[in-house]
Amino acid sequence: MSADQPVTARMVRFDRFGGDDVLHVSRLGVSAPDALQVSVAVAAAGVNPVDVRIRSGRYPGVGEDRLPYTLGRDVAGVVVECGAQAEKFSVGDAVFGMVDMHGGGYAERVVVDQHALTTTPAGVDAVRAGSIPTAGLTAWQGLFRYGRVSTGSTVLVQGGTGGVGHFAI
Repeated sequence: MSADQPVTARMVRFDRFGGDDVLHVSRLGVSAPDALQVSVAVAAAGVNPVDVRIRSGRYPGVGEDRLPYTLGRDVAGVVVECGAQAEKFSVGDAVFGMVDMHGGGYAERVVVDQHALTTTPAGVDAVRAGSIPTAGLTAWQGLFRYGRVSTGSTVLVQGGTGGVGHFAI
């Protein structure tokens, strides 16, 4: 592909709310990263309960005015382009993190703020890394931000077999 051709990627989208039958694959242009963003070639994307709520129209942050919409917040992949001021990562770095509420993780390529990503640890594959962000951050926030858990605290985790619960444990 020459430098003057736009980058395109397949994305799982929907144009109306409903069941899984509203999902379809589209090929769309991918914007270049802004100054503090990076473009990631997505190797894996996490699937979360919020995706079902968004797709069905039961999530207040995504209304009909936001359609068509590309689902997915959790991603893992490789940095393929950096914005002019993005210095946290280099092209080729394996990363994982969370796309903002505009979505877009169910795609071959996504642009993400560099501070919403972290380096994938050695030995952790993209599938595992891509399953961490939403559940892991929710557990952390519940314990430390809202629960104010600190050294010596005792915590009972109910429902520890779910996505958030197993991270809390």
